[in-house]
Amino acid sequence: MKKSHIFLSIAVMFLLALLTACGTETDDYTGSPLSTFSDEVKVCTPFLEGSGQDLGDISLDEWSAWDPQVDRSALGKLFNTEIGQDECIYTQIEVLDSLIAKVNEFLEYWGEDGTYTIGDMSATIDNDTSSVYVPYLRTFFAELISVPVDREITLTDSGDDLTLHMAFLIDSTAEYIVTQYTIGTTQAGVYYTERDGDELRIWHASVRTRKVQFTWEGHAGDQWFTITQCSDVTGNWEVMGGGSVEVSTDEMAFMARNQYTGGSADEYYVTLTRAELESGTEPTGGIIDAGTTEPNGSGVLAYITEGEPECFGFLGVGAYPSDVGVLAWGQ
Repeated sequence: MKKSHIFLSIAVMFLLALLTACGTETDDYTGSPLSTFSDEVKVCTPFLEGSGQDLGDISLDEWSAWDPQVDRSALGKLFNTEIGQDECIYTQIEVLDSLIAKVNEFLEYWGEDGTYTIGDMSATIDNDTSSVYVPYLRTFFAELISVPVDREITLTDSGDDLTLHMAFLIDSTAEYIVTQYTIGTTQAGVYYTERDGDELRIWHASVRTRKVQFTWEGHAGDQWFTITQCSDVTGNWEVMGGGSVEVSTDEMAFMARNQYTGGSADEYYVTLTRAELESGTEPTGGIIDAGTTEPNGSGVLAYITEGEPECFGFLGVGAYPSDVGVLAWGQ
């Protein structure tokens, strides 16, 4: 798998977590449940609804391949829960929220080791776990991704054929969570999340109907976000970008490539406002061929200009998990 510089960004993210968390870990638990993510992500990231029309062309030099109101379009897959499936970030974040909710049901038992049962769910709590590795990412940066935690919870839900591992650290307003789940033998996913006040970060990889990896960061107060994602939806499909969704200053930029554009070699990008995105209106600047006019890092283009701090960059061709095995807990 290609090691895009996005993995360096992720490594720095983990290192910051270590520096922040080390020295603050405590055995005293305040009793607060873990926070979910969907509502705050929607505050600083486009959230679209509505079923799309059939797509006639998936070539990225055509607006129909971007239009969020069109099935299989780049922006539709990314932000529309009815058009996008596993590629939609909200689909994956809703899964994360549901897993957090299951662990929160055992809140009263978190402070004491043991195995506890609620309905179809059984949870084993280990307060002696001080750090865990994040599955899948360990392949790339084993020395940087041992995340400090307060406790590890292993939960099974026979009704959903689910096995869930969740280890986390809560430090005042900050939370660091490592999550891994398996459903049956064909579905698995991993999350690493950070929350510090209004600042939120989510890394995710999964094998479900589709194979997906994404990294997202946003600020719920200032209402900006940045994202990069890769999926096997067209053999290889990648999109990156971000910007502001705040009404008075909103502007976003996205760059994409897929297997239908020169085997993921040809890249195209758009800049658009929130109103254009939500209405499916082709932006004034149209679709720009990055091979002819590279983004220069100016203004909102910084979100799609590699090397700029606002830009995560492309993950890389085929940079999604190959099977559920590479996502196993302890990998």
